[in-house]
Amino acid sequence: SQSGIVLVDDSNQGVRVIDAYAAEHLEIHTRDAREVAMRVVLLSTPPRIYVPNYIIPTGIISLAAYLEQCGHQVRVVDAAALRESNEQIVRRVAEFAPELIGVGGIITAYGYIISITRDLRKAMPQVPIVLGGQVVINNEKNCFQNQ
Repeated sequence: SQSGIVLVDDSNQGVRVIDAYAAEHLEIHTRDAREVAMRVVLLSTPPRIYVPNYIIPTGIISLAAYLEQCGHQVRVVDAAALRESNEQIVRRVAEFAPELIGVGGIITAYGYIISITRDLRKAMPQVPIVLGGQVVINNEKNCFQNQ
């Protein structure tokens, strides 16, 4: 079985658990869901840097909808569609004052993901960043080397 229950004493410990595991694999159950609601930014990354993106980030949109149903405030930043500089993307994320940032992508976005997560970490060092999607599934070892 790959299922389990993790009990935490407070929301800070819960965030550390979420930071250690992919958020899309976790559910939060609490008596006071509205009181522990988080501000979450989900960042969709471009599959290719120099080619226009025509893919709708349905996975991240679905995750955002689920998190909103659970009472969280969510903003999706589609860096793939925006095609802005890292500085502009970081500014968009920071404006929302997130308590958690989720970044997803495929293996072709690996270089971009490393670059944008470094910039996000530099601008908001206290905010946990959770990496998910195909890039982690097929590239786990390298992802953890570039923390």
